Amino acid sequence: MPSPAPLGSVAGHRIERPVAEEPGRDGPTAEERQPGSGHPPGAGSPAAPDRGVVTLPAPRDPAASVVMLAWRSPLVVASLRAVAAAGAGHPFEVVVVLNGAAPEIIDLVTGSVVGARIVSSPVNLGFSGGCYRGARAARGGHLVFLNDDTEVQAGWLDALLDTVEGDGSIGAVGSRLLFDDGTIQEAGAVLLRDASTMTVGRGEPDVAGTYLERRDVDYCSAAALLVRRSAWEAVGGFDDRYFPAYYEDVDLCLSIREAGLRVVYEPRSRVVHHESATLDSAYKTFVHGRMRDRFREKWAGHLGLYVEGDPWSPATVERAVRRAAGTTG
Repeated sequence: MPSPAPLGSVAGHRIERPVAEEPGRDGPTAEERQPGSGHPPGAGSPAAPDRGVVTLPAPRDPAASVVMLAWRSPLVVASLRAVAAAGAGHPFEVVVVLNGAAPEIIDLVTGSVVGARIVSSPVNLGFSGGCYRGARAARGGHLVFLNDDTEVQAGWLDALLDTVEGDGSIGAVGSRLLFDDGTIQEAGAVLLRDASTMTVGRGEPDVAGTYLERRDVDYCSAAALLVRRSAWEAVGGFDDRYFPAYYEDVDLCLSIREAGLRVVYEPRSRVVHHESATLDSAYKTFVHGRMRDRFREKWAGHLGLYVEGDPWSPATVERAVRRAAGTTG
């Protein structure tokens, strides 16, 4: 199953579909805040004591733009703190989209974060719409979508950038996602003929050799996914038919592959993901099922190329891994 992404709330916060922005428009919207603006520093987290202001880089010419949606997770500042602490050899910026965020999250981000480009939407645009808004504000040659419930590890971004910049045939690169206990959450993911999905390596030790090799995959979750900007623009970004969330990352990666580019899992990029930290499980199951139906309808003519079988069967997943990597039929 694709990794969770921030969703709209069924109560307490409005959800709306993204509204088309005027063609040809570049640069910040009227709703964007410049780095360092907003509430005075020092606003505390609702979940933990304030640990000071997070200062993020703001280069003039970033190689990459890290795009993070903020909705209701108090982990967002900790996630940004990890990004700041990890740093990178390549210049990068961070774009935070306040995607219909709760007032306390708005106060937390604008009061505790300096250097990020902050984009505000009074309504939740869903995952696709929020990412689109962030991508519009981003200036980097690569877009890196990162969940607000993650903890990136040292070297994570350089590993993604070195991979994509070292091979022009690559359109997207995904990180190795880890659980809190250090076991693997995702080492790439597979798609099956019935449109079901499964993450690879789930629950396995992080030292497992087979998951330490870079390889082509069906898709990688957008919890930590770099997309070459030219590939993003060529396929039109995330498809908003998957409003409010789920399957947009599967769809994007398939579209990139259909455009003749590769989607690659990069194990050197390590990211801890606090899975489902922002989402009610019952609502997640409901939305995921609906988006799977929409995905199956859109890609009906292509799904016959994928492996058939039980997504919980190791043998099925192994065959799907080999198919995606091009090592067997």
